[in-house]
Amino acid sequence: QKLAAVWSAMFKAMGAEVMSCDTLASCQEYLKKMSFDRMVIDTALGHRDIESILESAQERSLDAWCLVGTLRDQETFESRWEKYGGGRGRFLLKPLYREIVQAQLSSPHFHREQEGSQSETDPLEEIKQRLFALGSKEILLAEDNATNQMIIRLALEGSPFRLTVADNGQKAVELVSQTDVAYDLILMDIQMPVMNGYDATARIRGYKRYSHVPIVALSANVLKEYQQKAQSVGMNSYITKPIDMEAFYETLYEWLKSKH
Repeated sequence: QKLAAVWSAMFKAMGAEVMSCDTLASCQEYLKKMSFDRMVIDTALGHRDIESILESAQERSLDAWCLVGTLRDQETFESRWEKYGGGRGRFLLKPLYREIVQAQLSSPHFHREQEGSQSETDPLEEIKQRLFALGSKEILLAEDNATNQMIIRLALEGSPFRLTVADNGQKAVELVSQTDVAYDLILMDIQMPVMNGYDATARIRGYKRYSHVPIVALSANVLKEYQQKAQSVGMNSYITKPIDMEAFYETLYEWLKSKH
Protein backbone atom coordinates (compact mmCIF):
# COMPACT_ATOMS: atom_id res chain seq x y z
CA GLN A 1 0.00 0.00 0.00
CA LYS A 2 2.91 2.34 0.73
CA LEU A 3 4.36 1.69 -2.75
CA ALA A 4 0.94 2.24 -4.33
CA ALA A 5 0.73 5.62 -2.58
CA VAL A 6 4.18 6.59 -3.86
CA TRP A 7 3.36 5.55 -7.42
CA SER A 8 0.00 7.33 -7.27
CA ALA A 9 1.71 10.52 -6.11
CA MET A 10 4.18 10.26 -8.99
CA PHE A 11 1.46 9.85 -11.61
CA LYS A 12 -0.52 12.73 -10.07
CA ALA A 13 2.58 14.93 -10.25
CA MET A 14 2.64 14.16 -13.98
CA GLY A 15 -0.90 15.51 -14.32
CA ALA A 16 -2.88 12.26 -14.17
CA GLU A 17 -6.02 11.51 -12.18
CA VAL A 18 -5.31 8.31 -10.28
CA MET A 19 -7.43 5.63 -8.64
CA SER A 20 -5.64 2.80 -6.87
CA CYS A 21 -6.83 -0.58 -5.63
CA ASP A 22 -5.08 -3.44 -3.86
CA THR A 23 -7.42 -6.37 -4.52
CA LEU A 24 -9.01 -7.99 -7.55
CA ALA A 25 -12.50 -7.22 -6.23
CA SER A 26 -11.85 -3.50 -5.76
CA CYS A 27 -10.24 -3.29 -9.17
CA GLN A 28 -13.22 -4.96 -10.85
CA GLU A 29 -15.54 -2.59 -9.00
CA TYR A 30 -13.67 0.47 -10.29
CA LEU A 31 -13.75 -0.89 -13.83
CA LYS A 32 -17.52 -1.30 -13.65
CA LYS A 33 -18.17 2.20 -12.34
CA MET A 34 -15.53 4.34 -14.07
CA SER A 35 -13.68 4.72 -17.37
CA PHE A 36 -9.89 4.87 -17.58
CA ASP A 37 -7.24 5.68 -20.18
CA ARG A 38 -4.50 3.51 -18.71
CA MET A 39 -4.08 0.73 -16.22
CA VAL A 40 -0.92 0.00 -14.23
CA ILE A 41 -0.87 -3.53 -12.84
CA ASP A 42 1.61 -4.74 -10.24
CA THR A 43 2.65 -8.33 -10.94
CA ALA A 44 2.67 -8.92 -7.17
CA LEU A 45 -1.10 -9.41 -7.45
CA GLY A 46 -0.50 -12.91 -8.78
CA HIS A 47 -1.08 -14.62 -12.11
CA ARG A 48 -4.79 -15.42 -11.78
CA ASP A 49 -5.79 -11.97 -10.58
CA ILE A 50 -3.76 -10.30 -13.32
CA GLU A 51 -5.32 -12.47 -16.04
CA SER A 52 -8.77 -11.60 -14.75
CA ILE A 53 -7.97 -7.87 -14.74
CA LEU A 54 -6.46 -8.04 -18.24
CA GLU A 55 -9.58 -9.80 -19.50
CA SER A 56 -11.79 -7.10 -18.00
CA ALA A 57 -9.60 -4.41 -19.54
CA GLN A 58 -9.92 -6.01 -22.97
CA GLU A 59 -13.72 -6.19 -22.63
CA ARG A 60 -13.75 -2.42 -21.98
CA SER A 61 -11.36 -1.63 -24.86
CA LEU A 62 -8.70 -0.32 -22.48
CA ASP A 63 -6.05 -0.10 -25.15
CA ALA A 64 -3.41 2.11 -23.49
CA TRP A 65 -2.32 0.38 -20.31
CA CYS A 66 1.01 -0.77 -18.97
CA LEU A 67 2.31 -3.39 -16.59
CA VAL A 68 4.57 -2.75 -13.64
CA GLY A 69 6.92 -5.72 -13.35
CA THR A 70 10.45 -6.91 -12.76
CA LEU A 71 12.80 -8.20 -15.47
CA ARG A 72 12.12 -11.74 -14.26
CA ASP A 73 8.38 -11.17 -14.47
CA GLN A 74 8.50 -9.66 -17.95
CA GLU A 75 9.15 -12.88 -19.84
CA THR A 76 6.57 -14.73 -17.72
CA PHE A 77 3.80 -12.23 -18.39
CA GLU A 78 4.50 -11.38 -22.05
CA SER A 79 2.45 -14.30 -23.38
CA ARG A 80 -0.48 -13.37 -21.16
CA TRP A 81 -0.10 -9.74 -22.23
CA GLU A 82 -0.36 -10.68 -25.92
CA LYS A 83 -3.32 -12.99 -25.26
CA TYR A 84 -5.39 -10.10 -23.96
CA GLY A 85 -4.36 -7.59 -26.61
CA GLY A 86 -1.73 -5.63 -24.71
CA GLY A 87 0.97 -6.14 -27.33
CA ARG A 88 4.67 -6.43 -26.55
CA GLY A 89 6.98 -4.14 -24.64
CA ARG A 90 4.38 -2.48 -22.42
CA PHE A 91 6.28 -2.92 -19.20
CA LEU A 92 7.40 -0.48 -16.54
CA LEU A 93 10.15 -2.01 -14.44
CA LYS A 94 10.63 -1.57 -10.71
CA PRO A 95 11.97 0.60 -9.21
CA LEU A 96 9.97 3.27 -11.01
CA TYR A 97 11.84 6.40 -12.03
CA ARG A 98 9.68 9.37 -12.93
CA GLU A 99 11.81 10.20 -15.98
CA ILE A 100 11.40 6.69 -17.42
CA VAL A 101 7.68 6.64 -16.75
CA GLN A 102 7.24 10.10 -18.25
CA ALA A 103 9.16 9.10 -21.36
CA GLN A 104 7.43 5.77 -21.80
CA LEU A 105 3.91 7.05 -21.22
CA SER A 106 4.48 9.72 -23.87
CA SER A 107 5.77 7.15 -26.38
CA PRO A 108 3.62 5.92 -29.31
CA HIS A 109 3.09 2.60 -27.47
CA PHE A 110 1.02 4.36 -24.84
CA HIS A 111 -0.25 7.49 -26.56
CA ARG A 112 -3.78 7.24 -27.93
CA GLU A 113 -4.72 10.11 -30.21
CA GLN A 114 -8.28 11.27 -29.90
CA GLU A 115 -9.92 14.09 -31.81
CA GLY A 116 -10.33 17.09 -29.54
CA SER A 117 -8.37 15.43 -26.76
CA GLN A 118 -6.18 17.25 -24.26
CA SER A 119 -3.04 15.77 -25.85
CA GLU A 120 -3.48 18.12 -28.83
CA THR A 121 -2.71 21.13 -26.65
CA ASP A 122 -0.31 19.45 -24.24
CA PRO A 123 3.01 21.38 -24.39
CA LEU A 124 5.07 18.20 -24.04
CA GLU A 125 3.27 16.46 -26.90
CA GLU A 126 3.38 19.61 -29.03
CA ILE A 127 7.16 20.09 -28.85
CA LYS A 128 7.69 16.35 -29.24
CA GLN A 129 5.68 16.35 -32.48
CA ARG A 130 7.58 19.39 -33.79
CA LEU A 131 10.88 17.66 -33.04
CA PHE A 132 9.91 14.38 -34.67
CA ALA A 133 8.62 16.27 -37.73
CA LEU A 134 12.20 17.33 -38.50
CA GLY A 135 12.72 13.98 -40.18
CA SER A 136 15.59 11.53 -40.16
CA LYS A 137 18.50 12.44 -37.88
CA GLU A 138 21.56 10.64 -36.54
CA ILE A 139 21.95 11.08 -32.77
CA LEU A 140 24.97 9.92 -30.77
CA LEU A 141 24.49 9.42 -27.03
CA ALA A 142 27.56 9.13 -24.81
CA GLU A 143 26.22 7.89 -21.47
CA ASP A 144 27.42 5.13 -19.13
CA ASN A 145 24.30 4.86 -16.96
CA ALA A 146 21.84 2.23 -18.19
CA THR A 147 18.85 4.00 -16.65
CA ASN A 148 19.64 7.26 -18.44
CA GLN A 149 20.21 5.36 -21.68
CA MET A 150 16.74 3.86 -21.30
CA ILE A 151 15.17 7.24 -20.56
CA ILE A 152 16.54 8.72 -23.77
CA ARG A 153 15.70 5.65 -25.85
CA LEU A 154 12.10 5.86 -24.65
CA ALA A 155 11.96 9.62 -25.17
CA LEU A 156 12.93 9.15 -28.84
CA GLU A 157 10.82 6.05 -29.42
CA GLY A 158 8.65 6.49 -32.49
CA SER A 159 10.82 9.25 -33.93
CA PRO A 160 12.56 9.04 -37.32
CA PHE A 161 15.87 9.49 -35.49
CA ARG A 162 18.51 6.79 -35.24
CA LEU A 163 20.15 6.66 -31.82
CA THR A 164 23.66 5.26 -31.34
CA VAL A 165 24.87 4.71 -27.77
CA ALA A 166 28.45 4.84 -26.48
CA ASP A 167 28.95 3.98 -22.81
CA ASN A 168 32.00 6.20 -22.34
CA GLY A 169 33.70 9.19 -23.92
CA GLN A 170 36.42 7.13 -25.60
CA LYS A 171 33.87 5.06 -27.49
CA ALA A 172 32.09 8.23 -28.57
CA VAL A 173 35.34 9.60 -30.01
CA GLU A 174 35.95 6.30 -31.81
CA LEU A 175 32.47 6.32 -33.32
CA VAL A 176 32.97 9.87 -34.57
CA SER A 177 36.43 9.20 -36.01
CA GLN A 178 36.16 5.63 -37.27
CA THR A 179 32.69 5.35 -38.80
CA ASP A 180 31.09 6.88 -41.87
CA VAL A 181 28.00 8.00 -39.95
CA ALA A 182 27.58 11.77 -39.89
CA TYR A 183 25.94 12.54 -36.56
CA ASP A 184 23.56 15.51 -36.51
CA LEU A 185 23.70 15.96 -32.73
CA ILE A 186 25.67 14.49 -29.83
CA LEU A 187 24.31 14.06 -26.29
CA MET A 188 27.31 13.99 -23.96
CA ASP A 189 27.31 12.87 -20.34
CA ILE A 190 29.94 14.63 -18.23
CA GLN A 191 30.96 11.97 -15.72
CA MET A 192 31.93 8.73 -17.49
CA PRO A 193 34.60 6.06 -17.06
CA VAL A 194 37.62 5.77 -19.38
CA MET A 195 37.11 9.29 -20.77
CA ASN A 196 34.85 12.01 -19.39
CA GLY A 197 32.54 14.22 -21.43
CA TYR A 198 34.81 17.27 -21.32
CA ASP A 199 37.78 15.43 -22.82
CA ALA A 200 35.62 13.60 -25.35
CA THR A 201 34.08 16.87 -26.53
CA ALA A 202 37.51 18.49 -26.93
CA ARG A 203 38.66 15.51 -29.01
CA ILE A 204 35.55 15.52 -31.17
CA ARG A 205 35.86 19.24 -31.86
CA GLY A 206 39.28 18.46 -33.30
CA TYR A 207 37.66 16.74 -36.29
CA LYS A 208 36.80 19.24 -39.01
CA ARG A 209 33.38 17.82 -39.86
CA TYR A 210 32.39 18.01 -36.17
CA SER A 211 33.59 21.53 -35.52
CA HIS A 212 30.02 22.85 -35.62
CA VAL A 213 27.86 19.80 -34.86
CA PRO A 214 25.78 20.56 -31.72
CA ILE A 215 26.98 18.81 -28.59
CA VAL A 216 24.57 18.89 -25.64
CA ALA A 217 25.87 18.17 -22.15
CA LEU A 218 24.01 15.86 -19.77
CA SER A 219 24.86 16.38 -16.11
CA ALA A 220 23.44 16.32 -12.60
CA ASN A 221 25.67 19.29 -11.74
CA VAL A 222 23.59 22.46 -11.75
CA LEU A 223 26.29 24.89 -10.65
CA LYS A 224 27.15 27.61 -13.15
CA GLU A 225 30.86 26.75 -13.11
CA TYR A 226 30.14 23.30 -14.58
CA GLN A 227 28.06 24.83 -17.35
CA GLN A 228 30.81 27.32 -18.08
CA LYS A 229 33.39 24.54 -18.30
CA ALA A 230 31.12 22.62 -20.67
CA GLN A 231 30.86 25.68 -22.88
CA SER A 232 34.62 26.27 -22.79
CA VAL A 233 35.39 22.82 -24.23
CA GLY A 234 32.88 23.24 -27.05
CA MET A 235 29.50 22.10 -25.76
CA ASN A 236 26.56 24.09 -27.10
CA SER A 237 23.91 23.48 -24.47
CA TYR A 238 23.33 21.85 -21.08
CA ILE A 239 20.57 19.53 -19.88
CA THR A 240 20.43 18.76 -16.18
CA LYS A 241 19.55 15.39 -14.66
CA PRO A 242 17.06 14.12 -13.77
CA ILE A 243 15.95 14.90 -17.31
CA ASP A 244 12.85 17.01 -17.78
CA MET A 245 11.21 15.72 -20.97
CA GLU A 246 9.87 19.06 -22.15
CA ALA A 247 13.29 20.71 -21.76
CA PHE A 248 14.91 17.72 -23.47
CA TYR A 249 12.65 17.96 -26.53
CA GLU A 250 12.95 21.75 -26.65
CA THR A 251 16.76 21.60 -26.59
CA LEU A 252 16.98 18.98 -29.33
CA TYR A 253 14.48 20.89 -31.46
CA GLU A 254 16.38 24.18 -31.16
CA TRP A 255 19.66 22.60 -32.27
CA LEU A 256 18.30 20.29 -34.96
CA LYS A 257 15.86 22.64 -36.67
CA SER A 258 18.72 24.60 -38.27
CA LYS A 259 19.84 21.37 -39.96
CA HIS A 260 16.37 20.64 -41.29
